[in-house]
Amino acid sequence: MRTTDLNHFRYLIEVVDSGSFSAAARVLGVPPSLVSRRIARLEAELGVRLFQRTTRSLQLTDAGQAFLEHARAGLDSFALAHDVIDGLRGVVAGRIRVSAPLGLADVLWSVVARFLVLNPAVQIELALSDQYVDLIEGRVDLALRAGPERHSDRLIGRRLSAAPRWVVASPAYLEAHGTPAVVEDLKHHDAVILGPRSDRVSWELLVGRQTRSVIVHGRVAVNEARIAADCVADGFGIGFLPLAVCDRHMATGRLQRILPMASGGDLGFWLVYPNRQLPAATRALADFLATDLPASMPNEVSMLAAAR
Repeated sequence: MRTTDLNHFRYLIEVVDSGSFSAAARVLGVPPSLVSRRIARLEAELGVRLFQRTTRSLQLTDAGQAFLEHARAGLDSFALAHDVIDGLRGVVAGRIRVSAPLGLADVLWSVVARFLVLNPAVQIELALSDQYVDLIEGRVDLALRAGPERHSDRLIGRRLSAAPRWVVASPAYLEAHGTPAVVEDLKHHDAVILGPRSDRVSWELLVGRQTRSVIVHGRVAVNEARIAADCVADGFGIGFLPLAVCDRHMATGRLQRILPMASGGDLGFWLVYPNRQLPAATRALADFLATDLPASMPNEVSMLAAAR
């Protein structure tokens, strides 16, 4: 019966993920010559070439691509087997990679720190970025996201909290430009765009059970909701924003709700993870975040969300 050292799998996967033998060696903390020998030994055992090598590039062969998928699955199965044994022993252990927006760093760390104290055998890598991260390609175990989640048959999503969105404006702006009476009037007004600037930004509002879409334009676009609320309060246009970032200006009279018959529905905050069986440590952290994070971040979901 053929047997293969599982470390060969780990070295292969790291070479592919890192892009080169030398980069993989740095991640693994070993000499590049050892990585090269491991891959050569694996190729000899399999009787095929896994990589096409040139002086400038390193690419998987068709055989290498096919084997890589099974190598990843093999390592995942091996890790899950260890998790089963750890679970029987009452131990939560393992390494977890978590992706989250930069704006959530403080509140997320406060929750993760409590989890680490309770589970000293767990290692956590926090990957903080406002860029969209593909969980499968990025080898991310859990991700936290604000906004309407992008549905995928590869992902599972758990909604942690939600915040209502309203159409708001400053009294000074309304005095100068008039007050919209219906949703369609918004196309004749300046808008403060939450998210990237575009020639065709569409706001979708619920009026009763009907969805009304209107194309809006404006001089200001910003990807942070609190700053967008400041821009609206300063009179640069009408905003379509989460209530939690508007309430401070509404309390002082600098903002007021308009078109009260219309709303944007709730903006959700999500915990997502790959659509596969989770290791025990990852499942434990997911459950911990789902319980503790909403109570620690009453307004963060609104503050982080940018229109997508």
